Amino acid sequence: MQSETTKVKGQKSKVKIKHFVLTFDFALLTCFSLLLYFTFGSISFAQEQDKPPEFQFDILSFQTLKFSPDSTRVDVYVAVPYSWLMFLNAGEKFVADYEVTLSITEKGSDSAIRHRKQPLSALIATAEWEKLHELDLTRADASQYSFILKQGSEYSLRIDIKDLTSHKDIMATREFHVLTFPATTASISDILLYKSKEGRSLTPHIGTDISSLKIDEAGLFCELYNAPQSLPFWLLQRISSIDDADEISRNVTVLVTSGLKRMPAFLPFIQEDLWSGTYLLETFMLSNAKDTMLSTSNALQSHALAYRSRKIEVSGVHGVPLAGLDLDDAIQQLAYIAIGGAYDSLFHAQTKQEKRKAIMDFWDKMNWYRGQRTTRPMEVFYRRVQYANEHYKGMGSGWRSDRGKVYIMLGSPTSMDRHPYDANNRPYEVWQYYDLSQQYYFSDQFMMGDYRLVSIAPVTGTFLWQRESY
Repeated sequence: MQSETTKVKGQKSKVKIKHFVLTFDFALLTCFSLLLYFTFGSISFAQEQDKPPEFQFDILSFQTLKFSPDSTRVDVYVAVPYSWLMFLNAGEKFVADYEVTLSITEKGSDSAIRHRKQPLSALIATAEWEKLHELDLTRADASQYSFILKQGSEYSLRIDIKDLTSHKDIMATREFHVLTFPATTASISDILLYKSKEGRSLTPHIGTDISSLKIDEAGLFCELYNAPQSLPFWLLQRISSIDDADEISRNVTVLVTSGLKRMPAFLPFIQEDLWSGTYLLETFMLSNAKDTMLSTSNALQSHALAYRSRKIEVSGVHGVPLAGLDLDDAIQQLAYIAIGGAYDSLFHAQTKQEKRKAIMDFWDKMNWYRGQRTTRPMEVFYRRVQYANEHYKGMGSGWRSDRGKVYIMLGSPTSMDRHPYDANNRPYEVWQYYDLSQQYYFSDQFMMGDYRLVSIAPVTGTFLWQRESY
């Protein structure tokens, strides 16, 4: 595989283009590994929660094996987070029994034309169970269901999930359109995102949020139908922002030396510099190399043999929880721990792209410990920011408060002496860090919940991420 990067300026957008040359393995994909990992924001791994996490599901259309002129195979992928299921100890493993019920109705009808009820069990080895409580990522139990439906029709899907131990349940509905695949002209199936690929097995990624996908393992899969045979053609993957018209679009082009009537396509998923937001992921089948240099979606669609798209979302960047986060806030947060040239790079950044690059460059340098690359410093930092926002709000965001600043830099105090109601004094707190031989005194002078640091603050640039932080 060879790659090169060029930039093409369009009328309204900038396009980052990467070209790959490869030959596909034409063996059809026959099996999926259904072990998935999901991030559910601040939801902790627990047996009981006031609000259950939303389960994820995808509905994808593929051509039937015999190329039916009027039917399409619709695959439904369902992922139920372990944090919602109730697990019971069964010796050397923990087991959660639950049930998934799927009902499909035609648009405008109340009668189900397809109905399936599937009892399932999620199993976790005892040793693995202990580790789950230490991770930000909680696993999900996934399952796949296939239906044969009429091409071009509109349907509604209802999914009911019931925990058979706690008897609690959750439900979701979604309307969907079944794709039409012409008998003789080129077409593309729906796009399946995958977390990893090993041989002919994929670990699908279910849902629209791609934040947890690893750059060097993730990709997208689709099937190509009636692709040009005995002739080369090009597949182009394009990712463009739905929220920001000025956002850079990213293109990846793959040369396929020869096509088949039905063939699988595996494309690398280029998301390493995507920021938080909503994006459109598009795949184009092109017959002319010159067409791959077109810079807008409309121009590409007008020249494409076939086209398919889906929406994706980014709520974080490689573990950085940046959904809805202002870039200036992100830089101000790092000012607590940045010094010297790192500080200058952050605060000299002017444009949106420069600020994003400065933040990620900062963590690229910080995420090293004893000669080893690790994401632990970044993970600790943003967990502390999140905790500060939840627990130390004063007159503004928790991370801006004096208590939030000390917590972000040093982590949890060894002991915390709180006096919110004292007849002889205004509310105050004393934080002791015995291992550091340090003490911090906070006083709520105006009794508004805004505790100000009275003692000397930690030295700027201090970030003791190795200490206990949770």
